[in-house]
Amino acid sequence: MNYITIFGGRGFEIGYDIKVDGDNIFLVGRTNSDDIPLTTGNPPIGFGDRQGFLGKIKEIDGTIEALKVIGGLKWNDFRAIDIHSDKIIVAGTSEGSGTVTNVAQTGAYNQTVAGSLDVIVGEISADLNFIWLTHFGGDSGDRPVDIEFSDNNGHFFLVGDTNTKSYSIQQNTPPTDGGFPKYSSSGSDSFPKGNGSSDNIEDVFIAEFDAGNNLLWSTFYGGNGADRFGPGANKIAVASNNKVAIVFSTSNFSTFPPPDTYGSFFQTGKGEHVVSVFVDRKLDWASAYGCFENNSIFPFQESGESVIYSSDGTLIAFGSTDCEPVPFLEYCGLPSSVLDYPVCPPYGLDLYFQGTVGSPLLQGGKDISIMGFTPSYLFKYGTYFGGNADEYVSCVANLSNGDFIFAGITESDIDFPLEFPASPDDMYKQETLYGSRDNFLAKLPIGGLTVTSVKENERSLSSGLKVFPNPVFGQQSVTLTFAPLSFDSEINLVNSLGQLIKTFALERGNSEL
Repeated sequence: MNYITIFGGRGFEIGYDIKVDGDNIFLVGRTNSDDIPLTTGNPPIGFGDRQGFLGKIKEIDGTIEALKVIGGLKWNDFRAIDIHSDKIIVAGTSEGSGTVTNVAQTGAYNQTVAGSLDVIVGEISADLNFIWLTHFGGDSGDRPVDIEFSDNNGHFFLVGDTNTKSYSIQQNTPPTDGGFPKYSSSGSDSFPKGNGSSDNIEDVFIAEFDAGNNLLWSTFYGGNGADRFGPGANKIAVASNNKVAIVFSTSNFSTFPPPDTYGSFFQTGKGEHVVSVFVDRKLDWASAYGCFENNSIFPFQESGESVIYSSDGTLIAFGSTDCEPVPFLEYCGLPSSVLDYPVCPPYGLDLYFQGTVGSPLLQGGKDISIMGFTPSYLFKYGTYFGGNADEYVSCVANLSNGDFIFAGITESDIDFPLEFPASPDDMYKQETLYGSRDNFLAKLPIGGLTVTSVKENERSLSSGLKVFPNPVFGQQSVTLTFAPLSFDSEINLVNSLGQLIKTFALERGNSEL
């Protein structure tokens, strides 16, 4: 560990998101301290108020270069930040008028205060001054969760959750009627609130802005239950081929809008994490993932989720689960029961797998779920991660060598999968849970999932019959040889759900199929 530092005042501070740009670290969050060590501007109006802060810190030693509070008569915060080619976008919440003042920009989206709790989104300079700042949302509570740039064109995507009940009637223009911004173009999806249900509690939303900060697309997304993002970061991932993946949680996945294709993996459940992929602003694939048996997906703050794309297009979705694993014959396929957790050992690859291939281990009340999918949505990797108590993920990031790191919370004091590299000798090692709940940091490889060969993926049953995971890439040929039959017989081909696919008739004397 190079250093550890803290900053704050006599109240509380929360840092929600962080990004590194060159030699600097940019941090956003909230504070209610009237003595926070600001480098510019004024502290919160009074001790106990809640206002957003923007911070810039030297990466080399943690020195504060700039720190300022943004706010007014009511509370606000900043929840997300992303940086692309020196452009810095931040998003947060603002409690009505008199809190945050818009900074208009020609050609950009500019909306006035809409409700009691709005999203605020803006562009800041390297010295933390606003170049552009606007409100975004409808007449009820709208909360941002994450921002992600596209490397293709400088566009950025904003996701969050909303209680606003309907779209504005003012399409493709900043609304003034209390409705949610409705921006769409030919061919893009625009889903009604709750997918048309009158029982909807809240939906998530997705919005896309262009390089000039103008809104191009926005839509509700969800079903007739509660759809919400859990704590932590990395709720959205953008791939180079116009794919946008989001993860969140729902109380009822069965009422979601159907995707264009269900892909090879489509899991349903009684209240689960959800992963969805949009391509060119259309829903391409969606599935529940993971499993909850004794624990509910509620409360959301006890069950985080994150998503990331690897350099080869593999999608990795993180969540939590308390379910026992699927039976062996259902590995790498859809569970036949909503109370089984889908596992998929990384056959032939040096990837982490908790337990052994024949005995995957759920070690605690709630372990982290890690599931990997190829660009065509084949389920290629699934494992538990955790110890004897509860864990959940907070954030994830790619490394330049193809590995990824993820961080989260653990309550486990036994069986947590600790591992330390052989060098350097002075690396930071914490081998004991010091409190009731500690943070953890882990690094795992993910390379090779998309290009794994069929041969590497085969496994053997005790009878000696080689079985290939379902699904596989393309058409496969399997030849069975056996002693000549002394009677007519048949062989049934079934899928991982036990459903009959085809029956092969065998005549007496046959020795091969």
